[in-house]
Amino acid sequence: NVGNVLQTLGRSAEALVAHEGALAIQRELNDRAGEGLTLTNVGNVHYAWSDFPRAQSSYEGALALLEEAGDRFHAANTLGNLGNVRWALGDYAGALTLHGRSLEMKRSVGNRAGQALTLTNLGNAYTSLGDYPKAIAHLQRARQRVAGGEQGDEFDHRARSFTWRQSARRHRAG
Repeated sequence: NVGNVLQTLGRSAEALVAHEGALAIQRELNDRAGEGLTLTNVGNVHYAWSDFPRAQSSYEGALALLEEAGDRFHAANTLGNLGNVRWALGDYAGALTLHGRSLEMKRSVGNRAGQALTLTNLGNAYTSLGDYPKAIAHLQRARQRVAGGEQGDEFDHRARSFTWRQSARRHRAG
């Protein structure tokens, strides 16, 4: 949609206006699933601006609409977005809970790529908690969800590098 293209181009304020226009139309048409997807996009704009309370509010509204519409695929993604908000706010336990729910829902709809992303997010949350064995285990499971071969090896390398960088930052800060 136009809002997502504008967001990709770095024109976030215009993207928000486009999303709000789409929301008005979707509400008029009583398109609950479309409204939920667009509210997720609104949350993405606020997340990019580090306006986490507004992002969370948008994602929570989107999740309710997507669940009402029976759209488990996108509801699972929105749960992951909520987990990212909790992580950004330093609520790592809350992030683990939301990403765990997202992972289960992604498994139930067969979204393997989404599972890999969610396992990575779980690994990041465990890294932030200083639980490096669990972080690496989740990142390795994420790798298993990604296509094998060179792509998988590169993913594993980046996952381990991220975990080690986070560990070093925590030790320097502590």
